[in-house]
Amino acid sequence: MSLFTKNEWIAILKLSTRWTFQDIRNLALEHLDEEDTVSASEKFYLGRFYFIPRWIHEGLSHLVH
Repeated sequence: MSLFTKNEWIAILKLSTRWTFQDIRNLALEHLDEEDTVSASEKFYLGRFYFIPRWIHEGLSHLVH
């Protein structure tokens, strides 16, 4: 059980990327990956916007299959 919702973790990802807080960014990514609540299209969008190449690849793979 997470202390934050998916949208809150995405906000944490946004701010930690903007302010280059790598440890917090990694924590946000871990929680978003664990919960598996991020859809393929969200992964693609968020991956492009927040520089997460793995999510871009995962999102595209799920969208084309």
